Amino acid sequence: MSAAARQWLERICALPLERLEELARQNNIGEVAASHYSTMGYILDPTELLDDTTPKIIQNLKDEEVDVLALVPV
Repeated sequence: MSAAARQWLERICALPLERLEELARQNNIGEVAASHYSTMGYILDPTELLDDTTPKIIQNLKDEEVDVLALVPV
């Protein structure tokens, strides 16, 4: 497999935005949110993540009126 093909597969598997946008165009789902979030997978002290970052992400999701959330462990 070429490096370009591998990069494309990694991108669509980790965050399948193209597929979500296609589903939205077909009216299978509503619109795709404008914002997307990512955090580190290994955090020694999660205090800031839990006390500061997560509430901000939740508020942003509410502000964008997000109904469904996909958590993708990569």
